[in-house]
Amino acid sequence: MVTDSEAIAAKLRVLRHVGQDGKYNHVVKGYNSRLDNLQAAVLRVKMPHVEAWNAGRRRMAAIYDRGLAGAGIGMPPTGDDRTGSQHLYVVEVEGRDAVQLALAECGIGTSIHYPIPIHLQPAFADLGLPAGAFPRSEASVAQVLSLPMFAEMSDNDAEYVVASLLAVTGGGSG
Repeated sequence: MVTDSEAIAAKLRVLRHVGQDGKYNHVVKGYNSRLDNLQAAVLRVKMPHVEAWNAGRRRMAAIYDRGLAGAGIGMPPTGDDRTGSQHLYVVEVEGRDAVQLALAECGIGTSIHYPIPIHLQPAFADLGLPAGAFPRSEASVAQVLSLPMFAEMSDNDAEYVVASLLAVTGGGSG
């Protein structure tokens, strides 16, 4: 984790060290998430590139935003203050499975992230929330599709994804 907030950093240190804020003093349920030496070495090499990678992902998202605007395709929220890494670019389309197959025929790999709503995951069964408790979430999982998103993607590749998606969805009219 990287943060410029001392409060967040202190909380993360406690959480990553099995909830201890001092030797044998467990103040919260924590984790054993300490970075090993190999992971630290890789991270040390990668960190100088993070800003450029984030900028590349934001550039790809902007191409998707412009190309898909007004096409009747559900898109992620946008804003002028977008500063994140845009890890995923998830759209919602009718007939998602057919769209995914058609895009694959165009040579475009897509993914379906999080196909089960959180309230229906076994880890949250103790909440007692049945199917139907969150109808919008449950409807979304049948429509969500993650488009290709990586920093090294070219503008032409992103534009090809947009054109192909518009073509297989009827230009957004269906």
